[in-house]
Amino acid sequence: MMNSNQFFRKNTLLFFFLLLSTVALRAQSNPVIASITPGEYSTDWELFESTELVNIYYMYVDCSDPVNGVYPEQILFKVENKTNSKIYVYWDYVLEYNNKPTKSSPDENLVQVTLDANQSTEGNCANLHKTKLGIFYRYIDGEDVLTDFQFQNLSEHKLN
Repeated sequence: MMNSNQFFRKNTLLFFFLLLSTVALRAQSNPVIASITPGEYSTDWELFESTELVNIYYMYVDCSDPVNGVYPEQILFKVENKTNSKIYVYWDYVLEYNNKPTKSSPDENLVQVTLDANQSTEGNCANLHKTKLGIFYRYIDGEDVLTDFQFQNLSEHKLN
């Protein structure tokens, strides 16, 4: 028969094992975040997601603006229409900074893209606020801030 101290020790060990396992799985949940080495910027677009109608690529870049004294790093996205039809694609970003979900207004993280047949569009440092095809990763020489992101409710429709 197990006494209360043995029971407590076994349950405590089990709890910590499960907690560490969950943390390890969580850290590996987003392949884009896992692939980023801070300060080592992308030179090519890398495939993030492929659906029936689109390919979505990402690129990790330095969007420094020394004139204004800001030095952000961003993850940019490129959306490519794989069809011979006009399409509409949308999703919501779900972002976590320092392992805490962000709170935002309903439209703040909504991305909407309309593309003609076989067309693509991409985010860049200059158009991020207009296209929303990018997310803040961290400030250069700052601590890693973005810890996870997801495309929630990704939906695509042919328009013709």
